[in-house]
Amino acid sequence: MKKYKNRQVDYKTLYVWHIENMNLKTAILQEHSKKQTQKIVSYIGGDKEKFATLMQLFFQDESLVIQRSAWVISNCCDKNPKLILPYLDVVISYLSKPNIPDAAKRNFLRVLQFTEVPEELMGKLISVCFSFFENQKEAIAIRVFSMSVLANAAIKYPDLKIELIALIELEFEQEKIKPAMASRGKKVLKILSQKKS
Repeated sequence: MKKYKNRQVDYKTLYVWHIENMNLKTAILQEHSKKQTQKIVSYIGGDKEKFATLMQLFFQDESLVIQRSAWVISNCCDKNPKLILPYLDVVISYLSKPNIPDAAKRNFLRVLQFTEVPEELMGKLISVCFSFFENQKEAIAIRVFSMSVLANAAIKYPDLKIELIALIELEFEQEKIKPAMASRGKKVLKILSQKKS
């Protein structure tokens, strides 16, 4: 902030005003960086209409916009978790489709691990996450986030615990288990063992 012709100029406010007067898609394509993402997140805030525009871009635009907007969506939900709730059905259905970008899988699963998912959607979500977790070809972050979603589900639905524990233990039998998988796997096993019925 600095003085300009006897006025206080708040450059953060000016930037937000600038995004308001430009296309959100343009802002997303302008630069792929944490700084730019956070500026867009600040602009959207907890505004449901602005978030709806972002979601529309994600589901209806080209590949580059989809991948970048997924990161913005994830960061928006960090600050305002309830924004994603009206879209859970369509997001989970989207995740079940083949050949979707890793960025979309990673960022939506990251959100879903902290989201209370309605019971009527849990069956589909559990199926999607088991599919990702069991697939050794998936990126490690996607598999780790899937494991976390499944761990949350297993606490709510104890019948899942045996299958999930067995799959995690199989991971530890791998000669070169990834550090992220090992770290999260140990935490999940500890949580599930403490909550055995």
